[in-house]
Amino acid sequence: MKKLWLSAVLLLVVLLRAGLPDTSHAAPYYNKYASPINVLARGAATPDELAKSLLLAIQENNTSGLNAFLLDEKEMVLLKNKGSEDMKAFLENRTATDLQDNFRRNYQTLVEQGVSQTINWSEYAVSEARLGKGSAKNAFLQPLTVLLTNNQQQSVELLLETIKLNNRYYLFRQLELKSQKKI
Repeated sequence: MKKLWLSAVLLLVVLLRAGLPDTSHAAPYYNKYASPINVLARGAATPDELAKSLLLAIQENNTSGLNAFLLDEKEMVLLKNKGSEDMKAFLENRTATDLQDNFRRNYQTLVEQGVSQTINWSEYAVSEARLGKGSAKNAFLQPLTVLLTNNQQQSVELLLETIKLNNRYYLFRQLELKSQKKI
């Protein structure tokens, strides 16, 4: 009788446990109705946030901080479904990994151009992030000009192509350095 009772209790525990989500990998979370802390949204909320994140990645020479600002497969599906015919044609045979690899090559070219122009990135700060007028054909595609200045009143302009999806900004194809100017 005790074995039958013990088996019934174990079966009940197993059945109850099967219906609960696995939380063994999660951090302790005490209030199930409060919003989680430190959940990073994908994309940037503003062009300024995107510009500052890009400059920080250049200063630290580390692109891993930009992963949240690069398109992933979910955003690619949105662009393929809602984008213009030109955008759909461009994305047709490309994956998010292809776009990310292309961006990293452009990033490396930008860093090399900075070295050849003897730009000390650590001296610069974002002074302006200005969205350009996007194309009527590609409403998601928006050019971004980032003006960086240093203490010696020298400025550097970065030209970017961004994608705006769901009120978030993502890095897209172009990443280009314009020459230095004295203000």
